[in-house]
Amino acid sequence: MDETTDLQWQRFSTQYLEDGSFIRLKNVRVGYRLPTEMIQKVGFTGVNVYAQGQNLYTLTRYLGFDPEITTNTASQESLNTLQGEDFGTLGQARTVTVGVTIDF
Repeated sequence: MDETTDLQWQRFSTQYLEDGSFIRLKNVRVGYRLPTEMIQKVGFTGVNVYAQGQNLYTLTRYLGFDPEITTNTASQESLNTLQGEDFGTLGQARTVTVGVTIDF
């Protein structure tokens, strides 16, 4: 291969370019404080029941796992040449937490 053929494979291409726009429901917390009349019979001063979620829903047309694309942090040169490439990494974890806070 001569030098001009090598350069041909290093050119940027839009062949695999996708729209990465998205809307994400990132953090949600919903809680309910039980009425005082109900919990005083048991001896509590306050009871709060809650549910919390992270990364619950992502609305996008992006075909990869996650539209928040990762970058290769091996070197500054890699960041400049590979920025915005999806390396097939998995998306962010969806987490749901349910809990109760009791005050005595």
